[in-house]
Amino acid sequence: MNKFTAFFKRHRRGIITTTAVLAFDVVMLLVVHPLIANIEDFNTRFFIVVPLAFVIYPAIFLAAGIYTGRDLKWRWHIAVLQVLFCIIGEIKFPYGWLMFIAIELLSLIITLIIIKCCKNKADKQENHNV
Repeated sequence: MNKFTAFFKRHRRGIITTTAVLAFDVVMLLVVHPLIANIEDFNTRFFIVVPLAFVIYPAIFLAAGIYTGRDLKWRWHIAVLQVLFCIIGEIKFPYGWLMFIAIELLSLIITLIIIKCCKNKADKQENHNV
C-alpha cells in the first residue's frame, strides 16, 4: 500500500486530470449525445445539435489531442478511449465521428511536432552556450 500511495502522491495531478477528461468524454459522448435523439421537437434538437457538432465536440477533441500530445508516452490511452467512446456513441450515424477523430489526430501530431522542435531548439542553444 505504501508504494501505491507514493505513486499516487507523485502523479496525483496527472491522475486527477486524466480521470476528469475521461469522465467528461463519457458524459458528453455516451450520455448527452444519445439523449438528444429523444427530443421530438425538430427546432429544439437542431439548436442543440448544431453547437454540439460544430463547436463543443471539435473543442473536446482538439483539447484531448493537445493534452495527449504533450506527453504521448503516458497519455496515449486518453486518445484511444476517446475515439472508442465516440464510435460507441455514434453507432446510428457511423461517419460523423471521422471528422472528430481527424481533429484529434491532427492536434496530437501538431503538438508532438511543436514539442520536438522546441526541444531541438533548446538543445542547440544549450550546446551553443557551452
